[in-house]
Amino acid sequence: MSKHLSRFVPLCVPALAAFTLALSANVLPATAQTAPADAASRMERHLEALQRIADENGGNRAAGTPGYRASVDYAVKVLERAGYEVTRQPFEVTSFELVKKPVVAQVRPEARRLREERDYLVFDYSGSGSVQGAIVPARGIRVPPPADGVGLASGCSPDDFPPETKGAIALVQRGTCFFSDKIDNARRAGAKAVLIFNLGTAGNKEAIPVIAAEGNAVPAVFLSYEAGRDLFRSAEARRTVVKVDIRARTQRKTTWNVIADSRKGDPDRTLVVGGHLDSVLEGPGINDNGSGTALVLVAAQRLAERWEKPRNRVRFALWGAEELGLFGSTHYVTTLPNRERKQIFAYLNFDMVGSPNFVRFVDTTRGNAASEALGDRFRAAFERDGLASGHTDSDGRTDTFAFIEAGIPAAGLFSGAEGDKTKSQQRRYGGSAGEPYDACYHQACDTIRNISGRALREFSAAALTVIRETARKRPPTAEAVAAAMTASPAPEPVYRGPYALR
Repeated sequence: MSKHLSRFVPLCVPALAAFTLALSANVLPATAQTAPADAASRMERHLEALQRIADENGGNRAAGTPGYRASVDYAVKVLERAGYEVTRQPFEVTSFELVKKPVVAQVRPEARRLREERDYLVFDYSGSGSVQGAIVPARGIRVPPPADGVGLASGCSPDDFPPETKGAIALVQRGTCFFSDKIDNARRAGAKAVLIFNLGTAGNKEAIPVIAAEGNAVPAVFLSYEAGRDLFRSAEARRTVVKVDIRARTQRKTTWNVIADSRKGDPDRTLVVGGHLDSVLEGPGINDNGSGTALVLVAAQRLAERWEKPRNRVRFALWGAEELGLFGSTHYVTTLPNRERKQIFAYLNFDMVGSPNFVRFVDTTRGNAASEALGDRFRAAFERDGLASGHTDSDGRTDTFAFIEAGIPAAGLFSGAEGDKTKSQQRRYGGSAGEPYDACYHQACDTIRNISGRALREFSAAALTVIRETARKRPPTAEAVAAAMTASPAPEPVYRGPYALR
């Protein structure tokens, strides 16, 4: 059970009714004005511009790079031409970079070099150094694991590390607590390096991108279940020595969020519409998240050009450094003055809306009545167009998290990333079962050719309808929002952007 669930306070029926009614009443029919026929083609033009920017700047638009700066310049120009007064909000991030190919190798009893990506990935913010030592398994490892993964808590307690851990390399299994807690407990026990391997349950066997706490000084590696299992069995049978060589550096860099407010609308009731602007270093990020960026820009253009006066102020935001761990949206929310934070009644997020083998996911926070009520608007918009939709919970993978954590209702749209489409999803959405939603997710092939025009049309229609409705209609009272959020369990993240936390 989540530690937050014990603090759950039942939501009083009047508060829930008031909040849900305010978000669901007076839903507008989809019209050519709310979802203009050329929205998708305008999005495509923005995507072509972002592709050119990546092509001219080393193939990516990652935070802290010339490609990202050029992306900021482009977004600012588009918004200023639409008539907005635009703010570039600077903030600093700590980037992590491997400066030499890492080595993780078994030295004794048999020499065997593990393969990067297949057998292991280095933790983001791993400590730097070269160490060699005996493998000492932490207590609580279970090989094979229970099918449901329940009870796996290896390394979550300082007592899980025996005295022999000092001067050795600790081997730990994933499960229950945060990776940073496991690493810290191993470090306190004297481990020179930490190897954490995946659970071994269905869907939890591969090496995945993970993150340690900033400032961590211990070399840290995440292993596939198979690699971790083999080391565990070897260490249980006889002395097993491993070498870990990680050479990395961290740097402080300045990057920016882009923020633009509508000239009309009540500033005391603000709707924020956003998505992240940066790509990963590996590619241009045209689906992730050029597609969401393009949708935000088209929505801003449409509000300025065609839509009637909004009742509420609309703030359009493009976040920096999402791919490094949700830094831009987190900086924005945590630095808001209390009065400004209270003015925001909802956040709508668009992170990947053009996946080639797409699904129509509505991203809400499970158990959060305020988030679910916003999600209902997206579901209704799809339904009015005769389209099915489904649910996903970002679990901290996208920029809704900072808003939910701050007590601001948030929901968004998501067309799918690295997961494989199921047969039932194929029947529901079309496309190809057994294939990834986006086979180019976080890769160099995430180019303009990696975009579904049909997805752009369907997602932009739903998004523009919901943005317009939410901008026009009287929002829930601040008291109703506070009641709905207070009565919902606080989220406990599983991810921070693309990185698993536990």
